[in-house]
Amino acid sequence: MSVYRALMLAKSRAALVVLSTLAGGCADRGHAVQIHDVEPLLAVSLGVPRDVEGPRGVDAPIVIVAIDGVRWQEVFQGSERGRAGSPPVAAGSIFKNLHALGLQRGGFIGAPGSGTMTASGPNYVSLPGYTELLGGRATPCNDNECSRTTLPSLLDEARAVGAKVAAFASWEKLDLAATANPGAFLSSCGRRGDAAIDPWPGYGDYRPDRLTAAAALEYYEAELPDVFFLGLGDPDEYAHRGDYPGYLASLRRADEILGRLLGLLDRLGERGRSTHVVVTDHGRANDFRNHGGMPEAARVWMAAAGPRFVARGAVSSPRGRRLADIAPTLRVVLGLPPDTSERSGVPISELF
Repeated sequence: MSVYRALMLAKSRAALVVLSTLAGGCADRGHAVQIHDVEPLLAVSLGVPRDVEGPRGVDAPIVIVAIDGVRWQEVFQGSERGRAGSPPVAAGSIFKNLHALGLQRGGFIGAPGSGTMTASGPNYVSLPGYTELLGGRATPCNDNECSRTTLPSLLDEARAVGAKVAAFASWEKLDLAATANPGAFLSSCGRRGDAAIDPWPGYGDYRPDRLTAAAALEYYEAELPDVFFLGLGDPDEYAHRGDYPGYLASLRRADEILGRLLGLLDRLGERGRSTHVVVTDHGRANDFRNHGGMPEAARVWMAAAGPRFVARGAVSSPRGRRLADIAPTLRVVLGLPPDTSERSGVPISELF
């Protein structure tokens, strides 16, 4: 409470939002927010100048954005005719910022006609998907009730070499995939029992995307983490409710959040220009409402941009790509050793 009172006295609403969210995050309950954690946030919120440093412990900064529930159909073909009860909407109108990222600043993997990208499965639901995405390897986790990953995630590996690492997510269980070592870095996932937060369109400890994004972007601008994960989830929640208009609206909001992030990077000058951005999802069925064991739910996509990625537009892949290939690709960017284990993915060489 002393931290909150200090922020109230400072009259810094932006910092208060960040810290109340951090305190309600999904790191272990024994991991309290400390004064040294908030001093940089106070400095930014109160307008104190701060130097923009280069990356620590890694070759270049990266940002990973996962938008849960986004079908490839909406990303590349637009809204589904007849489902929304309104005229079809072009993909570029739904995903203005995502298309600018994947078509102008960088490239798309898994675009129709350019090869496929799939999750390893066999059950294409959220926790196995995020564990594969952040670990870079197929996982024995087969449902959303799995325990915490026992192998280091990409975030853990970056933290081990001295990088500043953070993860924010709307879904509380994403923390189980983000790190094998809870408390090693900031992982703020879900509302964590905060009765002041309405979880709609989710339930339980879900934290709506607008709150997750506000806290995440405030934190990013204040702390400039070297490896940063942002997990959005409203599209998945609306889809599970069968609300296609709500689903489309949440896709637009997710794209707007991506635009705010890219705008922030643009304002950071050389630091922003050196940052690599990857946007992806873990798969969804053709019926839009579900994901699971159905084979088509394995299909995923990604957009990637940054100075190491020379590819532009829809990138032709010489082989089928996997969700597990994203972390090995980012290990190359970060300058981390490759994972040579049997279940590991491989770098997506066509991006370089």
